Amino acid sequence: MFKDRNGPLQYLLMPTYRINGTESPLLVEPYTPNFFWLAWQARSFMSQKYGKDIPDSAISLAINSRSGRTQNHFHIHISCLRPDVRAQLDDNLAKVSTRWLPLPGGLRGNEYLARRVTESELAQRSPFMMLAEEVPDAREHHGQLCAGGGAPERRLFCFAGDAAQPAGV
Repeated sequence: MFKDRNGPLQYLLMPTYRINGTESPLLVEPYTPNFFWLAWQARSFMSQKYGKDIPDSAISLAINSRSGRTQNHFHIHISCLRPDVRAQLDDNLAKVSTRWLPLPGGLRGNEYLARRVTESELAQRSPFMMLAEEVPDAREHHGQLCAGGGAPERRLFCFAGDAAQPAGV
């Protein structure tokens, strides 16, 4: 875990070994740690820094796609969801299922696939594995994917798209 130099409550989870980015085949190997679960577990750093609890519904885990990153090292941003993104997710809550489907209207002008994930599912399987196993051709094109999540009332969302910037932060 590293404190991000941007923003008072933003943190970064980085592996201790080299993973280039979302296009790395290591992210879909069974022996690779579930970095999203580790980042979700580390969300308490934000509350500790803030001095009071931050609700899960305000938290975002995001990864820059290849086109949106400046460093060639995989890391997950742990931050707060933008209020407009939170409102849009709340408005589309009923339209997001347990299968990867296009998010109606996208987010911030970008198209995304979205999938609802329980906390126990996230603990057992990385969103990279979910994408690779559930979306045709995702394994061959996962370098074009980025992912993020938030948790309204303990329901998590995962997103995949090729936006230059993560949707929620």
